[in-house]
Amino acid sequence: MLGDDLLAWALRRDVGVVGWHATVDTSVLARDIRALHLACEAREPWESMANGLSETLLRPFGDEIRAVTDIIVVPHGAAHALPFHILPFDGAPLGANRTVTYLPSASALQWLAPEPIGPLPSVFLWSGISAAISRLRVAKPSSWRTTCLD
Repeated sequence: MLGDDLLAWALRRDVGVVGWHATVDTSVLARDIRALHLACEAREPWESMANGLSETLLRPFGDEIRAVTDIIVVPHGAAHALPFHILPFDGAPLGANRTVTYLPSASALQWLAPEPIGPLPSVFLWSGISAAISRLRVAKPSSWRTTCLD
């Protein structure tokens, strides 16, 4: 999120970069993310909040998400508190049919293994694309799967 601009990218080896831009009230988006996070933490109803966030953050990448089983989310700002894996996608939580892994920063990619150890079908960036993306040659460990109420 940058001002009132929401910028997002999906990267896939077979397709390349798919970018998306929308003008949104980022303070409202940040408030909604925090509300969902707090609802999960308090074990209160969160589904209606997740629906709105899914519409804003996942719907633009529907085709890219449907094409993969593993997703790496690289959030920015308030999105660090968002449990992307619980957002509804095609009638189920995103994490029910896909492994969702979180990377705190795109710059962390430079520290990943230099040799390929498996395919990386999709990466979502909620911040800028850095030179470290050229190192996308590592698959996420399956042990990184999480749930809403951990």
